[in-house]
Amino acid sequence: MLFLQTRIPLLFSGTVERLYAFFSASTHRWEILKAYVPRTVKRIVETRWSAQHNAVFAIKSHYENVVDALEKLSEQSENADTRGEASTTLASISTFPFLCFLNLLGNILPEVDSVQNYLQTKGLDLGYAMSAVESLRKCLTDQRDCLVNNSLDTAMHRHTCATMDIPVVRRVHKKRRMDSETAADTGLSFQDEIKRDMFEIIDRLASQIEVSI
Repeated sequence: MLFLQTRIPLLFSGTVERLYAFFSASTHRWEILKAYVPRTVKRIVETRWSAQHNAVFAIKSHYENVVDALEKLSEQSENADTRGEASTTLASISTFPFLCFLNLLGNILPEVDSVQNYLQTKGLDLGYAMSAVESLRKCLTDQRDCLVNNSLDTAMHRHTCATMDIPVVRRVHKKRRMDSETAADTGLSFQDEIKRDMFEIIDRLASQIEVSI
């Protein structure tokens, strides 16, 4: 049997799940979401690639609309619980790392999902299946730098950080270096850390794309 195996970052998936949980907690919140977002926000905890792809795609395609819906639910006309949860949820998706991973996974997951669906084709020749998996692995490897740099660039310049005043740096408090950290790790800039994490995601996915017969 042929299959693809990996997991998207837990912190990112947890934020997407929190977003879904907030809107699905009441009919009123869900109706507000539908009024602003033409595509349903979905949960991401499912292991199926189609579920992960659909969840990320819905947010990436309508990010500004999701923000508008959360801002609407943060208004004084809402009850205290809704206002507080809306503000917290908005803050969690209004960060530079979240936008970087949203762009990266928004470009990778459609390709992975497409291959996964192809592998499920009834009567598919084994040679074609193995070729499709290897092509995906090669694409991730060859486009590694481009995928990461484009994700950073989109988040910083062509997406929302500039228009929403989302900082692309963070305040760093000096701390004693842990034994497991190297000097190079502690000297990384915020953007370099995110870039490193995105490279790790791609490398892990490429290495975990398995062909099992």
